[in-house]
Amino acid sequence: MTLTIQFLVPASYDIASPEHYYWMLLLAVALIKGPGAISLDNLIRRFLRKKECAA
Repeated sequence: MTLTIQFLVPASYDIASPEHYYWMLLLAVALIKGPGAISLDNLIRRFLRKKECAA
């Protein structure tokens, strides 16, 4: 959505903002580095692994 707003919406709409570059940077970091140890999918994975080991 950020890419669409930043690059495809005409500047005449006056909704382009420098903040979009900040959001694109945050998205790029998450895509390149991964979600990390405290992400929801990692917590669910750890919970399910504990459950499998206990069974």
